[in-house]
Amino acid sequence: MSSKILLFGTTGGTGQFVCKAALENGHDVIAFVRNVEKLNALMIQIGVDPDLAKAHLFPFEGDLEDTEKVRKAVTDTGLSKDNGDVIIYCAGRRKSCSVLYANPPMNIIAVNAVVDEMRKKGLKRILYQGGAMSVDKRLYLDPMCCFKTFMVHCLSPLFCIKDMVVENARVTPFIYTECDDIGWIYTRPGWLLEGESRLSDKLGFGVTNSDAPCRYCDIGAWTAKAVFDEKLIHTTPYIGYVRK
Repeated sequence: MSSKILLFGTTGGTGQFVCKAALENGHDVIAFVRNVEKLNALMIQIGVDPDLAKAHLFPFEGDLEDTEKVRKAVTDTGLSKDNGDVIIYCAGRRKSCSVLYANPPMNIIAVNAVVDEMRKKGLKRILYQGGAMSVDKRLYLDPMCCFKTFMVHCLSPLFCIKDMVVENARVTPFIYTECDDIGWIYTRPGWLLEGESRLSDKLGFGVTNSDAPCRYCDIGAWTAKAVFDEKLIHTTPYIGYVRK
């Protein structure tokens, strides 16, 4: 029996393609969404087989700011440690032109609730999609640490990503320092772009030392498999295009 995937951020840029790839890889997907109609329309738009979605896609209505709903998504959807079920979290704030972060915390509260319920159920795997500006503070492996910290606080409004990077900056230390009993993976893709896949006979997608731009569809397809990769546990890889 294939593992189930509980997916947060299903209708987002990356999440929709994680969902598509997971379904096509034979997994049941529990999609945490605010709007089921939007989810169904989006799956048709990106080419998910309707019969496949009907049989293996299970929407769970909720809002990430509703902590009880987030907890119920983990506890009440049949996730099982014995089946190797996993969680993928690629939700986040949308791009905005805000200079100051004025939104209440969302991801850190939701992720904290998810991890808490994972421990209660004995679930052991979560993949969190951060971003290239997420700093590896615990391991001090990031040579761009000072520059990225400056970007988070000072330059991110210029790129309309202040909300996103502040959310990641809150989640990062929690995962690095408080979740070692969980098999976490924290991915750091570069700039995310729409468009067709760039994969070819010469170009693949995976762990890299570059934070170059990459397409949502390629990140999604890779993420749906990467969550099951034992070699990635407790790592914070940059991900992007790699030469074969």
